[in-house]
Amino acid sequence: MRRNLSLVMIGLLLLGSCSVMSKMEETKSLTITTPEYSQLSDGSYRGAYDGGMVVAEVRVTLAGGKIKAVELLAHDHGRGGDAEKIVDDIVAAQSLEIDVVSGATISSKAILKAAERALQGEN
Repeated sequence: MRRNLSLVMIGLLLLGSCSVMSKMEETKSLTITTPEYSQLSDGSYRGAYDGGMVVAEVRVTLAGGKIKAVELLAHDHGRGGDAEKIVDDIVAAQSLEIDVVSGATISSKAILKAAERALQGEN
């Protein structure tokens, strides 16, 4: 009986880890585009993305049709902490179509997708 229970638990763990790995691969292959944000009113817009093991939430501030700031409100990550500097790159480029941070691809994509959702007005 204990052996059967152990085998069931191992099976569930394997299924769960496959699901997490699948979500990470999905996040890695996300296509990020810059929405037409010049039509949005000045103010702050929030967006989030849940990539399984990597979760990001941002606040994008617009003024005069430009991205004035991107604030990282939440970033649950494994080893992707280096990706947090990408928010400055977004402001500098006035675009989300920028290079991801080497060694932090999944976190970079999660942050960019959260910013994309914010600029789509998906508060």
